[in-house]
Order: sequence, then C-alpha cells, then structure tokens
Amino acid sequence: MLVLGVAFWSRNLSHIVWAVVISAALQWLYALWCLKGLHNVWALSNFDGFKEQLAYTIPLGLSLLVGVLSVQLDKLMISGFFNPEQFAVFSLGAMELPLIGILINSVNAILLPNLSAMDKQSMSEVYSASVRKNAIIVFPLAVVFFIFAGEFITFIYGSIYSESALYFRIYLLLLPLRVATYGIIFQACGKTRLVMYDAIIMLLLNTVLNYILIKAYGMQGAAWATVIVSWLILGVYLWQIKYPLGLKLSSLFPLWRLIKTFICGFAAF
Repeated sequence: MLVLGVAFWSRNLSHIVWAVVISAALQWLYALWCLKGLHNVWALSNFDGFKEQLAYTIPLGLSLLVGVLSVQLDKLMISGFFNPEQFAVFSLGAMELPLIGILINSVNAILLPNLSAMDKQSMSEVYSASVRKNAIIVFPLAVVFFIFAGEFITFIYGSIYSESALYFRIYLLLLPLRVATYGIIFQACGKTRLVMYDAIIMLLLNTVLNYILIKAYGMQGAAWATVIVSWLILGVYLWQIKYPLGLKLSSLFPLWRLIKTFICGFAAF
C-alpha cells in the first residue's frame, strides 16, 4: 500500500524506489518485533547450522541473480542493436503472463517444505499431482492468449504497439514449461549447486544464441533464442533429475495426462 500510495500521489520514480526500500525495511522490523517474544533473536544459538545454511542458500542466491540476467538478456541485446522505438515494441511483447508467475510461486511456497520432508516415492506423487493441476490452468491460458494475442496487446497498450503481438506469441511458447518448477526438486534434495550451474549454462547459451539469431533474423531472433534455450535447458534438468538425483521421470511428469490436457484445451477453441 505504501508503494502504491507514493506512486499514485507523487508519480516520481525516485520516490517510488525509496518507497520500495522503506517498505522492505518496515517488513523486516515487523518480523523482528513478532519474533522478539519467541526467543532472543541475538542469541548465539540462532547461528547453529549457519555454515550449512550458507552452503544451501548462496548457490540459490547466485542462481537467482544469473537467472534474472538471463531472462532480461534479450532486451539488453535488443537495446544495443536497435533504436528506442523498436526496443519499445519488442519489450512490450517479450513477456510472460504475470498470472503464471504468481501461480507457480504460490505452488512452490506450499510444495517445497512438504517435498523436503518426504521420501522419493511420496515426493514424486505430490510433485506429479502439482504438475497436472498446473497444466489444467496453464494450457488453456496459453491457447487463449495465443489466439487473441493481437487483441490483448491492443487492449493493454493500444494499436500503436500492435506489432508487439508477434513477440508475445513467441514467448507464449514458454508456457508449457511453466507447468513445473524443476529447480524445486533440486532444492528439496539439497542439491542447490545444480540450480546454480544450470543458471550459468542457460546464461551462456542464451548469450551466444541471442547474438547469432539477432544478426540473422533481427528482433524475432532474440525472442526465438530465449524460447529455444529454455527448451534446451529442460533437457539438462531432466537428465540431472534422472541420473544425479536418481528419480524416475515417468513418476514425476504425467506425460500422457499433460498431452490430453493440452489437446482438450486446444480443442475447446
């Protein structure tokens, strides 16, 4: 509410950034105050296992930073190759549906604590069920927005940015991947370094392929590079899940059910 209020009344970017910082600080102070009655937050016992926590969280933090750079890499490269008007058209279309991110983050917040406490068989069953349920929402949305991409972009941004629909459709090809969060399996098994290595591999592949395809196909090349690399890295995830982690892919990903869900979603339109 603080950020929204400052944005509404000031309409000043620097004020909004400060509001975000102050909001985060207030949340931290509130959490500290709530925990005060439970135990001494400054006690040395709170640092027991701190080394193990760092070993678990540092790779995750690094993978998050690298992942953000990888996601924004196409826009960074487009800004260097094309003029601001062309960049604006690309950046408005080169996006994923915000609703999907909210859905996946909510599912992960519930799944991760439960998966960490389960054996492999139970973990596979719960994870497979979540993938199936995500697909029921994600696949129909992918079909709807792919068909009505032009109308959606025009409604949100106006007809002047109608060309953005092309890039929006290309990015929608990433939606089938969003039925699952593959890194959460590594986190549940304590293999956070694999998450970091995958993020680095994805960044390197994305950099090379973006450069090659932008030179060959212009702005469309950047969008296709992101999609291609995302599907390629899926192969790396699946290999790691099957071999280093020793999990059965068939028990984690109900492929036939996913295919039937996609067919039903597509046939409805």
